[in-house]
Amino acid sequence: MAHQQPMGSTVQLILILSVSACEGLGNSVIPVEQLTRRCPVKRLVNILLCVILLINFTSCNNPEEDPSSTVTPPTTSSQEEYPYEVDESTVVRSEPLRVASLSPSLTEIVYTLGYGDKLAAVSDSCDYPPQTADLPAVGSIRTPDLEQLEEISPDYLLVSSDLLEDDFTQIQRMGIVVVKIPPAESLWDLRRLYQTLGAVLGGRVTGAQKGVDLYSIMATRIFELRTVLKRAGKSCYLIRMLDNTVATGDTFAGDILHQMGLVNLAEDSTGWALAADEVEQTNPDILFVDKSVDVELVKLCPLYQNSNAVKNNAVYQVDMLLFERQSKRMMQELEVMALLAYPEGFQGSAT
Repeated sequence: MAHQQPMGSTVQLILILSVSACEGLGNSVIPVEQLTRRCPVKRLVNILLCVILLINFTSCNNPEEDPSSTVTPPTTSSQEEYPYEVDESTVVRSEPLRVASLSPSLTEIVYTLGYGDKLAAVSDSCDYPPQTADLPAVGSIRTPDLEQLEEISPDYLLVSSDLLEDDFTQIQRMGIVVVKIPPAESLWDLRRLYQTLGAVLGGRVTGAQKGVDLYSIMATRIFELRTVLKRAGKSCYLIRMLDNTVATGDTFAGDILHQMGLVNLAEDSTGWALAADEVEQTNPDILFVDKSVDVELVKLCPLYQNSNAVKNNAVYQVDMLLFERQSKRMMQELEVMALLAYPEGFQGSAT
């Protein structure tokens, strides 16, 4: 460890070096009391100023008083977390203590991010996680229970789509801030959804990072599935209804199929709509259908009955509600879909 030079010797060193500035004194060591007699007053003042500056310099550079070793690292303050600007018209000015949600998707994600204790009410359709059943229900996005909302009086109301104008106005008059966070349109947009919701509930630093971390976990796993499924090159449809309502390339579900390495035969179509003649020109290896659709009816459907998927009995039910919820729970379904699509690719690995 470096040693500090004694202060007395520092002063003496300055005097020794500075004495030569006085007339005819040479380099000899002169007692301090003699300097007032032998040096002009103006020069003596300059010498004393040098002494003071050196004393300050040495004390500031004392390694035992290094600020980096004594100052506690800064922590995130409430001023750094809020206000948080959601969009041009919505600002969260302080940490929400009581929140209501009219979106089943946002409700699930709130719990996943660890902010479930902030929820004071949920929509009639919020059914996951199970503890939502213990919270009061305040209607839906189209028919919110305004009386119940006013009684509960949350700080903020989470929605994923627009309220009717009259409902929005009345809720604002109650002093409740409406925060709209639209659903993700793609895997990449999932980060925006998680990060925004996290920032609203936990601050633009801490909460936002929780959202980014959740997205990173999910995206990493999806790309792991992709490295395996790309080798198989399996083509598919994700069917929501037998009237040719399928996940097209412009939908969130369609993008997820693409990102996880499956060939979505409806990639070039839009709006969940696929013309019958387009289906007839394709031959999917796999048919994923919503669990509300009877698999046997799919196999008998003229559009699919001659496909490789039906011939090879590769018609599987999935819970498409999880694509709508866009929560971490969706990963469970993707893991199952990947294993069904290419079981030999995951032999010996834990999915």
